[in-house]
Amino acid sequence: MEAQPVDSQPGKNNRTVVIVAVVIVVLLCCCIVLAVAAFFGLKSFQANRLLQPNVPTLVPGSGAGNPPQGGLTDNILRNDTWQYVSAAASAFSCNGDGSQSSIDVTQQPDSGGVWVERWMVACQGGGEEAFDVTFTPSSGGGTDFVIKHVQ
Repeated sequence: MEAQPVDSQPGKNNRTVVIVAVVIVVLLCCCIVLAVAAFFGLKSFQANRLLQPNVPTLVPGSGAGNPPQGGLTDNILRNDTWQYVSAAASAFSCNGDGSQSSIDVTQQPDSGGVWVERWMVACQGGGEEAFDVTFTPSSGGGTDFVIKHVQ
């Protein structure tokens, strides 16, 4: 009986091919997750912007004139706030007249020092625009404010 020669070469090793395939699949999955996250992030941003169509980009101007009197702020904060309130009013075609405008406190300071004022901006061409301004003490000192148009 003749002995059959034994093949001394082991079977082909596919380990490298499998590792490369797994790495490619993982990278593709990461790309898909990032693309989906970017898509929904963009949709969320657009939806929020569409929900607030009357939110102007405020650029305070030095031509706003003197601020109205009243409220709980000091002269510096009232002047700074007026720069933004008058810019917001201009987004509604209202060139604000500080001498004819008014400020009323609608919420006294709470335990955190937050208060709200209603700024009634008298337009030079007639009419007026109302804005609620929320003042919040800043953790770094000073006071932050948020302006909201009252419709």
